[in-house]
Amino acid sequence: MGLNDSWAQKSIHTTNPMARDQVANLFDQFEIIRFRERDEEGTTALGVQKQWHTYSVIARKY
Repeated sequence: MGLNDSWAQKSIHTTNPMARDQVANLFDQFEIIRFRERDEEGTTALGVQKQWHTYSVIARKY
């Protein structure tokens, strides 16, 4: 979860939002094949509008 996600600050659950470089640092022993960042408004499965800020990583361990 990225820092701009609506749930990063407004969730009743504990979350661990991270900046892009923090996420990338988690993969310092990996070959990153694909790194995608999504930061846009969208709708949840329940039809509620929110800001999505997520990272998707495909990586391979050296």
